[in-house]
Amino acid sequence: MQFPNLTPLQARVMATISACLLLIAIYATLNPTHFAYAAEINTVETRDHNHHRLERHFEAGYQDVLLDTDFTSGLADLEGNLGQEEVTGNLEEQYESQFLGMDRGIIGRAPADTTPLLNNMAIPLNLESGGTNFYIFENSSIWGDTSGGQASDLPGDLPGFKRDNQGEELVVLEYTDGSEVILEKRQNSARNRTVYISVNTCLQPFASGNGTYSGPMPQPTLYVSQSEDNTKPGPDSNDPSQRVVPLVEGYASLNLSVTNPNVYMSLVAPKLPSSLKEVWSVEIVASIDTYYHTFFNATAFTTLADTDFASALLLTGNLTEDTAKEAEREKWMNSSDPFFLYVFNTNNPELNGVRHSYCGLSSVQTRSPLIVDTSMTLRELGNPKQQFHVQGLNKSTTYSTMLALKGNSTGAIPGGGGTIWTASNFTTKSDSSCQLIYNLTTCPQIAYSVPGAPGNISRQDLTSQYDSLAATRYKNFAFSLAQISCNTTSTAQYSLAVTCTDCAQAYRDWLCAVTIPRCTDFSRPASLPATPNPNGNGDGNPRANLTIDPFTTLPNTLPRAIGRPWPNGTYPSPTFFAAAGIKNFSLASTSYISNSSRNPWIDEVVKPGPYVEVLPCQELCFRLARTCPASLGFGCPRGRLLGLSYGAGVGCNGFEFGREGERSGGVKKDGFRPGVLVGVTAVVGLVLLL
Repeated sequence: MQFPNLTPLQARVMATISACLLLIAIYATLNPTHFAYAAEINTVETRDHNHHRLERHFEAGYQDVLLDTDFTSGLADLEGNLGQEEVTGNLEEQYESQFLGMDRGIIGRAPADTTPLLNNMAIPLNLESGGTNFYIFENSSIWGDTSGGQASDLPGDLPGFKRDNQGEELVVLEYTDGSEVILEKRQNSARNRTVYISVNTCLQPFASGNGTYSGPMPQPTLYVSQSEDNTKPGPDSNDPSQRVVPLVEGYASLNLSVTNPNVYMSLVAPKLPSSLKEVWSVEIVASIDTYYHTFFNATAFTTLADTDFASALLLTGNLTEDTAKEAEREKWMNSSDPFFLYVFNTNNPELNGVRHSYCGLSSVQTRSPLIVDTSMTLRELGNPKQQFHVQGLNKSTTYSTMLALKGNSTGAIPGGGGTIWTASNFTTKSDSSCQLIYNLTTCPQIAYSVPGAPGNISRQDLTSQYDSLAATRYKNFAFSLAQISCNTTSTAQYSLAVTCTDCAQAYRDWLCAVTIPRCTDFSRPASLPATPNPNGNGDGNPRANLTIDPFTTLPNTLPRAIGRPWPNGTYPSPTFFAAAGIKNFSLASTSYISNSSRNPWIDEVVKPGPYVEVLPCQELCFRLARTCPASLGFGCPRGRLLGLSYGAGVGCNGFEFGREGERSGGVKKDGFRPGVLVGVTAVVGLVLLL
């Protein structure tokens, strides 16, 4: 038989069809139904590999459990003879399931006196004096899926406070019948998991009757075991491997690498003395994600800007790195104040025993509320921070503050129990002649106490008046600077190192410091160090070499208006000033410098009465003189006038370099340190404000 001759195109078509038929035949031979079901999922210790099929049957309505008919009929006869309650009781006592390859620690029911814990679920329970609560974190939770979400929606990670990340990758599982595709987290090949256990004391015993309890508050102890031979860890156990973690100020935490099926825990309370009554209310949480409660002991993460007699201003640390992009900074500035601040009188006995507990501090705060205004700021070196203005405080009183990150206990959310930073303390001022102001427009770096009269001028009006005064004076300088050829060729510029923008900023810094002086009271302790300098114009106290110094022994400070009355019309006595460190009151009270303010407007309008001025740092003025054009005629005082006008070293007022007591540690953009150079004042076009 002769085959017909095919054209080249026909030959290609026939070859393609033949190849397709061959592939179909191979596929039919190797149909996937001929293979065994296989997928990388949790092993039999976690759940049966056919769980998805069983779940679909139950969802379809097959809820009936298939039992042997003989067993079912026999059970019915037994119920008729013994009664339902007796049968049920016997079954509960005698029946123990046995499955090949699974030990009792995996499948056994938790004892009746043991509370099961679920991942990231807080369990609050009372703990009586000398009592013990037992808990179990079971296999199903340890090897279950990690939780999603987060307790606080922060715009980014905090510098130095990044949370733990398990880093488990997702793997796609497809059932062989093609009916379902799911995503699960791939387990560690070593078959271990880190379990995070944390405890908070929310309520604690208190003194009996009307008495007080001044001793250390007794604390419960956490015991943890991974041994199936020690399912009730505690002080009576002989298991050397059990972990013992005493609570400290209402907090305990422990993380451990788990390879065994279950984790067993107990909280054991000490016996209370007769002077204390009631119980502890404790919250214990186990998690495979991260700690549900967190306490950072290394740093307070807050700094004090300043106080007055009734309020305080505090700042968080930098919320971004110095290298952060502008978009990241804007996210923080637009965030809805993620932190809040606990503030308590340090003598508050309710703090004793819960200083590290989020829920414990929350309980105390509700019984001693204060007004706290909070907002975001870029003050101090331009990094986002959150600031807290605490009001309603008592004068000459020491307070403890604890920064907190809001939790979310509405569901099983990692970190939902909140975060606490270690406490920091501050003391309010004793005199009412200083008032705290901040958030000025012309001088945004001002955030400290200034001469004020609380009974005559409100905080808001005082802030507005100081800001307006600075704005008026800066406007006059801006007219003079506008006469300088700033935007010109390099050969015509007044300097190749600095610009008119640098000059304007230097003038603003100097102007704000001398127009709005920093104020402190006469009770301020003389603890700031000062190194005498024979030249009187360098490091340390610039007044150290003066032949006559009748004013004060405090470095970098100068008493003002000491011959004037307080806002209430009374005059301080010489004894008051002598106790404050003034060595010669008769001479100081007749001196123009000590009997008036640096800025006459303060005595004429504000009328604060006697106060102590924290002198502005020398570097503010020196930077002005070296940054601005010589044609503006800025210069600096020398000798005795230097020591009476400016401070140097630790403790002078150099607001942008840090806070009071830290100001010599900052470095400006031009590399000069404020505690190294001599002070300055303007001699042309400006008035020296003494």
